[in-house]
Amino acid sequence: MRLLPMKKCLKQNPDHEDAKFNKEIIEKMIQQQDSQQSKQDSEKNSDQDSDKKESDQSESSDGEKSDDNSQKSDQESSEK
Repeated sequence: MRLLPMKKCLKQNPDHEDAKFNKEIIEKMIQQQDSQQSKQDSEKNSDQDSDKKESDQSESSDGEKSDDNSQKSDQESSEK
């Protein structure tokens, strides 16, 4: 959409220097935005993966503790 005015102008007048220049500038800006967005997305995904791993590790540690506690409870019950 951002390039539509330049494309129309260049279609009518392929040698229009200003339209060519502006089109090139906008294309470069779009590429930069895309690469920045990709970088941010990959960083965001990396952060989410780290958070998930930490959460999984925490849950497995909690699970081990609760298993130990249930075993102790079972032993105490059988001793009574």
